[in-house]
Amino acid sequence: MCWSDRAFTLFEVLLAIVIVGCLAGAIAGMLVAAFKIEDISRVESDLGTEFAVGLSRLMSDLRDAARLYECTSTSVGLTHWAGLMVGTPKGVFLFDWRNHRWLERNGGVIRTAIRSIFGEETGLILAGGADGCIYKTTDCGRSWERVSVGSGAIVGIARASDGTLFCLQESPPAVYRSSDDGATWVSCAPLPDAPSNAHALICRKDSVIVGTDWNGYGNIYYSDDGGASWLVASAVYVPPNMWMYCRAVDIQNNSSQNLTDYQVRIEVPFAQGKMRPDFGDIRFKRRLRPTDPDLPYWLEYYDSKRAIFWVKMPSLPAKSTTRIWLLYGNPDLASDSSFTDTMEAAYSVYKVSYDWVDRPDNNPWLTGLFVYRNLTLPFRFPFYGTFYGDCHITTTGYIRFPAGNYAVDRTATEEELARRCMFAAYWGSFSGRHTYDGPGNKDIRYPGVYVYSYSDRVHVEWEVARVTWWFGRWVPVGGTIHQAFLYRNGDILFQMKFRYNTRGLAGISKGDGTTYIDTTSLLGDGVSLLYAQRKYVEPEPTARVGEPERLQLTRIVWARYE
Repeated sequence: MCWSDRAFTLFEVLLAIVIVGCLAGAIAGMLVAAFKIEDISRVESDLGTEFAVGLSRLMSDLRDAARLYECTSTSVGLTHWAGLMVGTPKGVFLFDWRNHRWLERNGGVIRTAIRSIFGEETGLILAGGADGCIYKTTDCGRSWERVSVGSGAIVGIARASDGTLFCLQESPPAVYRSSDDGATWVSCAPLPDAPSNAHALICRKDSVIVGTDWNGYGNIYYSDDGGASWLVASAVYVPPNMWMYCRAVDIQNNSSQNLTDYQVRIEVPFAQGKMRPDFGDIRFKRRLRPTDPDLPYWLEYYDSKRAIFWVKMPSLPAKSTTRIWLLYGNPDLASDSSFTDTMEAAYSVYKVSYDWVDRPDNNPWLTGLFVYRNLTLPFRFPFYGTFYGDCHITTTGYIRFPAGNYAVDRTATEEELARRCMFAAYWGSFSGRHTYDGPGNKDIRYPGVYVYSYSDRVHVEWEVARVTWWFGRWVPVGGTIHQAFLYRNGDILFQMKFRYNTRGLAGISKGDGTTYIDTTSLLGDGVSLLYAQRKYVEPEPTARVGEPERLQLTRIVWARYE
């Protein structure tokens, strides 16, 4: 890359983060962004502890860059008076400007790769070796003095304003200092919580600054006391509507139907240090182009290991696989999750495969004659697009939203269903108090309502007797066993196991007088109904998330001091 001749102040610092990769032998591009700070301690990422970026090159003055041509990942330096000096896996080479030729400059001493070069107009040149040594010359590389420093490659050398030289060891990260122009070196204080690798070193004013891999909460180490102690800061920036990583998502439609505007469940694993911990930087696109519109999505749930998304797919051809792209790696993006844009505005009902789930015990949550109890849900339940944290459950077979002190209704009518925000599992004159000695082994033996809460669902089961008023008292004349599952994504699954001599009403309603479904005619023993604010086919489409890939090969972050 070539730098322009634009002049910058001596207080400007370039924090260049170079992520090396190959794409047909070409550099994909460079993104430059600026942010102003007062001192290095204020360089912080909004994301904080979770976003991992390594700093791999630091330059103290952009005017140096105007004279630098860098074409490889090896070290490059300028002698100012002799030419361009390059550190390579085979040592040091000098480009003779006058004769336009490369000269080997190892002096019979250097037998290792050179990872860094430091030069001054006085003629002092220091070369950092991969063998943990620094090589010193004052005659432009005709002869070298080998000085042992550490155990790892020396990837940076810089001089502070007081004349002290500092060098950086790549791995394990360590900083050394010299007060005699590189003749001897002593270790500075250890870097706290040092990551696996360090990459960059500069001296600015009275500070020594080191760029490293992400250590869990930062990627910049700086010292104001000559390396006697270190503080940690973080710096990262990705421009809006750009991402660092992507994953292919293959969606398999196993049904014989062509699906349109279909909601697909996608489980995304958390990528430590590469993804916002709240998954807010995730976007889904049909093609791998940042300018393409996002696919609508809703984030149902996330934790420290994974997230569950619902993505609205424009089309899924029958018996085929459709590929979309998951993009992430921008700490400044906020979530664009929308239940309204992704899911359906109202419930639909689907007849699904029957799969009765036995309750874990016979300890009733609610029992009695025409009584209710309010339940705090373990999640925010989306019901007709409104999220509720609680509900109202009765022995008469229905659930209302939200919780409240409603009178228990045992006279089910379609008009009442339409006017109430409710789910009528099987609504009738039922009691959770009476025992019904019915036929066979399907008797109502444990009357009551049973509730079991889990992180992703609530299991509600009614084992209730139908009662009638007979000669001054309520008498059981039949019974029913049915269950409903309220899922975190808004689905409600209803199943009936036994219905003997019982009349009831089933359905679901928004409560506005018009948006409701009466499903009574669909019910019967061994029937399962799915009420969903999404489209549904059996078998459902499945999604497979591929391996992560880098989207950007080169990124630059520029911090400016004033």
